[in-house]
Amino acid sequence: MGFVDVRSWIDKLPKLSELEIDVDKDWGGRPIVNLGTLALDAIPPNIPIKDYEYTGIFWSTLFDTIEPYAGAGVGGMVINEKMMRVYTGTALGNSYYATRAPEKTIVPSSWDKKRRFKTAAEFSSVTLIECWLCCGWAGAAYPVDTHFGFRYVDGTLYGTVADGVAQSTLNLGTVAAGTIVALEAVHTPAVECRFYVDGVDKGALTTNLPTGIAFPPEYIIYIEAKTGEAVSKDIRLTEYRFIQEP
Repeated sequence: MGFVDVRSWIDKLPKLSELEIDVDKDWGGRPIVNLGTLALDAIPPNIPIKDYEYTGIFWSTLFDTIEPYAGAGVGGMVINEKMMRVYTGTALGNSYYATRAPEKTIVPSSWDKKRRFKTAAEFSSVTLIECWLCCGWAGAAYPVDTHFGFRYVDGTLYGTVADGVAQSTLNLGTVAAGTIVALEAVHTPAVECRFYVDGVDKGALTTNLPTGIAFPPEYIIYIEAKTGEAVSKDIRLTEYRFIQEP
């Protein structure tokens, strides 16, 4: 192969700025293909920061660490590369809960703002098991404390809300053990709390909705598992997203 004077070769090429762009061209043996005109409405606008990300509260987690969570009871919580698992241990009546409550948020937590959460969950059994997955404070020992979310009992899933005095529940159907299910609860203050299972609207509760300060609203996640036999039970979460709208 002979020596090529690259500088000379480049100098002989037509300038790209001088090429007509409405037809295909040959640029020094390199084809330039006309791909048509880009319509102005095909250019996406700048995506603004969503209101809830700046003037509300937004939290999303894949459960990378257990350090931010407070836990108590008999059993424990563990995180691996796949999930967070809250488990009871093998003694009859054992229960364990994990929760997170960021207190000093830029925008104050409030039950009087529209709030929602979405998660992917899995339950280990359909017999002698009770699990809670809520925003607020709840659990087998505190069913009327202020909250909204889900309760799972022996294979049946319920929507649940409470205002610090009384609780309301809604049967959402059955969920098999070991099945990952997408759960979403949307609380509209003084109106309703609506529940979704795998994206399907399962109905709403309109009484005993969370309000006031009966229990601090900064508890943005509450997870509990309880066993009714001498066999360990657990609830497993893959992802959790929480929003408090402005």
